[in-house]
Amino acid sequence: MKIRQVVGDNIRCLRNKARITQSQLGMKSGLNNDYIGRVERSLENITLDNLVKLAVVFDVDVSNLLIEGWCVSLSQ
Repeated sequence: MKIRQVVGDNIRCLRNKARITQSQLGMKSGLNNDYIGRVERSLENITLDNLVKLAVVFDVDVSNLLIEGWCVSLSQ
């Protein structure tokens, strides 16, 4: 699996678990919701700075966002 897809899947999973929209995540992180959508669909190569912003919003270690299936493996 490509790293962009891994990151996108983890971000989408965390956002869904938090029950927030892409727009809400954008407001919390200071990122554009269209950008977040492109990252989730692995169409955008996220910068490290923006990866950190999203990790801060979700209160997770940034390295976890790089692990395939990490979010799905979290207890519900």
